[in-house]
Amino acid sequence: WSRLDPARAGHLRSFSGPHDPSEDRRALTLQEPVPSDALLALRTLRPVRGVNLGGWFIPEVWMLPGFFRDSKLGWAASLCRLVKQNRTVAEERMAGQLRDWLSEGDFADMARLGFNSVRLPVGYWNLIQDPYGLFAPQDVSVSLGYIDWAFAMADKHGLSVLLDLHGAPGSQNGIDHSGCSMEPAWSSPRNVNLTLVTIEAMARRYGRKPALLGFELLNEPARALSEANHSLLVSFYERAYRIIRRHSHPEALVVFNELYERYFTWWRDALREPAYYNVVMDWHLYNWQAPYTEESRSRHITDAMAWSGLIDMYSVQHPIMVGEWSMSTGTSMQVGQVFVDACAVAFRRASAGWYLWNWKIQRTEEGKGELGLTVRYDQWDVQQQMGLADGLNPLRLDG
Repeated sequence: WSRLDPARAGHLRSFSGPHDPSEDRRALTLQEPVPSDALLALRTLRPVRGVNLGGWFIPEVWMLPGFFRDSKLGWAASLCRLVKQNRTVAEERMAGQLRDWLSEGDFADMARLGFNSVRLPVGYWNLIQDPYGLFAPQDVSVSLGYIDWAFAMADKHGLSVLLDLHGAPGSQNGIDHSGCSMEPAWSSPRNVNLTLVTIEAMARRYGRKPALLGFELLNEPARALSEANHSLLVSFYERAYRIIRRHSHPEALVVFNELYERYFTWWRDALREPAYYNVVMDWHLYNWQAPYTEESRSRHITDAMAWSGLIDMYSVQHPIMVGEWSMSTGTSMQVGQVFVDACAVAFRRASAGWYLWNWKIQRTEEGKGELGLTVRYDQWDVQQQMGLADGLNPLRLDG
């Protein structure tokens, strides 16, 4: 190991620990503060086995059609559109969503089932007062109270939290899960700076929470940002990184997301140690959408197994975490547990850990008729699947 300035304590690397015959897992090692005359002190972290708490702060129409009932927004529905249509209705529904979607029992169940972390997707309006007035709840203190509560529940039940900026000012991708289905306008100087203000608010409030695992700086930036504005993304991440380090404990992970495989190599020389430490790259690996949904059963399994080699190939740049994946293989065929096992093995061999999307989805029929929704999304509902005697279990091979 190299000798580093202890002021930069926190360097992270992918590290294959002593061989365990029952599993070949990739762990994370963190540099901790050490005396100035010492070599790096490294602490091994548990590989992440987590779930996303999607839909709680940012409802998505496919997951929560009842939230958008009677709006006539159809598949174009998003939180900002409902607010624009009728703020009173949006505020009332968002208040109910925040109050009722999760309880302490959910956190207890996650821990009991064997998960050790949650990824918490939030919007910028949940962390700072929104100058655009586009979202609900309009009073940021309401959101902050629930985020505080989530950290407290996670800490109580032995779960870590990856706080994920899922919706940025102007929308980084123009998709409903950013809070607003719109033409993305994140790249304007005002919106980039407002995002940095959000990062600072997030780090100041949660940077030293005992349950904190880290911060994800921007979820799923659009292809146009990766392709035509890569330098802007790099600059934003560098500035956000420095903010996180100022206000957080040195072990806090700083996570950035690249959605598109063709741009993975573009990060080869960015955000590297020793100047940037405890930085993790987030991939989202799904096999449900076109063209994968039409694949054969064996091809789905082959795809999952191949992810191990792909992750291993790019881990020389940064440790890789799978921040989103699903047990679903689409609308044509559900491969089932054998696909889930193949994913789990691939991620265990090569990645720093994973988060399934999603802990729960709406199970009632409310609002589905308005969308003409006939497809069931049972395989996306981790809580439901792990409560069934014959349900899918992503932790089955972890013993």
